[in-house]
Amino acid sequence: MYRLITFVLLLVLLAPACSSENRPNALTEQFIREQLLGTWCMKYVDGSACQSHESFSSDGLLRACMRSDDRRVLIRVVATYAVDKNRICFRVTGSTEQLLPVGDQFCVTVLHLDRNTYRYILDGESKADEMRRLPASTAVCPNGDA
Repeated sequence: MYRLITFVLLLVLLAPACSSENRPNALTEQFIREQLLGTWCMKYVDGSACQSHESFSSDGLLRACMRSDDRRVLIRVVATYAVDKNRICFRVTGSTEQLLPVGDQFCVTVLHLDRNTYRYILDGESKADEMRRLPASTAVCPNGDA
């Protein structure tokens, strides 16, 4: 009986320390803001190269450079972003592509984020996308390629 009471007390005392809010990788707004900073790569479906480079800065700007699926068109986008819980909402402030016009707004739900991997799902989509962190020295749009 004493062991059971001790076990229950330990569970009660340790539960707050083990909650998702206290884990270092909990998807809190602050954690997302800090971990997003830097440049990320989304590979083509075939995994051959980065189709998109996206760079998040602490001033709330996203600078992105991407190639169309056929790799012919280079698209550059600048957007503001804001984090709300586990969601990131973007507002396009500059774009070279009519499909992403200035003023366009969209949001994603962050599913996973750590030092190397950023996985999210765009509102209205059913498939998640994943990006990998690039070295800090990587240009947003190296050599004009995404």
